Amino acid sequence: MTEFVQTEIFGIRLYQKKHGWKFSQDSVLLVRFFLELESGYGKKGEKKLVLDVGTGCGVIPILIDKWSDSKFQIFAIDIDNEFVKISKINFRENAAEAFLLNADIRFAPFKMGSFDVIISNPPYIPPEEGKISQKYDIAKWEISFDLKTFAKVSAYLLRDKGRLYTVYPSWRLGEVLGNFFKSGLKPVFLQFFHHSQTLQSDIFFIACRKSVNEKLKVLPPIFKDVK
Repeated sequence: MTEFVQTEIFGIRLYQKKHGWKFSQDSVLLVRFFLELESGYGKKGEKKLVLDVGTGCGVIPILIDKWSDSKFQIFAIDIDNEFVKISKINFRENAAEAFLLNADIRFAPFKMGSFDVIISNPPYIPPEEGKISQKYDIAKWEISFDLKTFAKVSAYLLRDKGRLYTVYPSWRLGEVLGNFFKSGLKPVFLQFFHHSQTLQSDIFFIACRKSVNEKLKVLPPIFKDVK
């Protein structure tokens, strides 16, 4: 039987697996990145369809719901049935509105061009990189959902000029850009995160748009040790 622990953050309460993947600062920063940039798209009051791929405990939809003005209709999907059960509880406990689906995104019942926005903190470690942890396997390692698949699925599900927001380790930047370009997703915003001003970047946040011709804008970096 799965054991759970409860975490409190930004006034919300989240149940998570006691032994297994837990959400990180990456997800919180990704939501902030998404909300800041997404405010520049769409007409005022327009409802946008958003898909959170690999929702885990549901932290991303909950933070979007808490920090936005409710102009997003959110769908959340996860292949792990235990994460889906936890997300359902967390959505209810935090009065967050989201449609939840327990399915593999590669075979999900969504039509081409179904969404305005896709957001995801995806598995980001290739299987050949280190020893796979049984506790964190599909949440962190690209076992069933690799970068190439992520790019193709996103391009299929997004409408023309739709947006993709995601986060990856900085050492995978070239590979990420290449896969998104090949799938017709143009990187339009890029932002690096550093744990310190004296250290190399650990992760980056990227926003892509489908079927557009725009120049890439590199935003000022984020430093953890700067208030």
